[in-house]
Amino acid sequence: MVTTYIRPRVFCASMADVFEDREDLIPHRARLFDLIRRTPNLDWLLLTKRPENIGIHMKQVWHQADDIGMSELRTFVKEWLQGTAPANVWIGTTVENQEMAEKRIPALLSVPARVRFLSCEPLLGPVDLWSKTYKTHGQTGYTGAVTSWDGCGVDWVICGGESGANARPMHPDWARVLRDQCAAAKVPFHFKQWGEWVPDAMLPVQAKIADHCRIFRSGEITDCMDKRSNDLNHALFMGRVGTKRAGRLLDGVLHDEFPR
Repeated sequence: MVTTYIRPRVFCASMADVFEDREDLIPHRARLFDLIRRTPNLDWLLLTKRPENIGIHMKQVWHQADDIGMSELRTFVKEWLQGTAPANVWIGTTVENQEMAEKRIPALLSVPARVRFLSCEPLLGPVDLWSKTYKTHGQTGYTGAVTSWDGCGVDWVICGGESGANARPMHPDWARVLRDQCAAAKVPFHFKQWGEWVPDAMLPVQAKIADHCRIFRSGEITDCMDKRSNDLNHALFMGRVGTKRAGRLLDGVLHDEFPR
């Protein structure tokens, strides 16, 4: 019998952003990095909408550590800045549509990290992970894909729909494209949830439907009675049933993959 050990993970500041651009966070960020340094048996997940700030804030922590005499933290951050990323830190960025992908993925790829990940949640539009904007160069040559690389790309993609009172629906094709791109590059894909809405064809039996709408692949959302297009290749009906009833099966399959 083979026992697989899963390292404990800490999703840090899930309701905040560690790399928010605030001066008053510098000492707190230094304390956090020192805690990460002192807990090598925990994997720390740091998710940000501001990946362009990561290098700047790491340098601030380095100076803070120098000012208060924390030599071990100073060495830890210095080695990280020089390219030796901690083995227990996963750094990710939120990518909800192609515009944010073009802006944030190149910044994420510039950060030394043992694990990089994308949180495509809420997914509000199609995202192409193979865009020329973030071509990567790995040990086996110029790959041209953000999800196919040898140590300088992305190795985990989380996908999910929006929840909450004003949640917008997610077209299933957006999630399918991400799933298929990850499969082609052998990158773990985690489908977290549909959110509030599911396609009519997937509505649970006897589900209480709060609302209906139509959603186009482009992201346009209209009332379900809108007759501008009857072609379901361009638009489909969605029903609002709540996140619990909507579930997290994509085409009947549970995608629960994580990086090793």
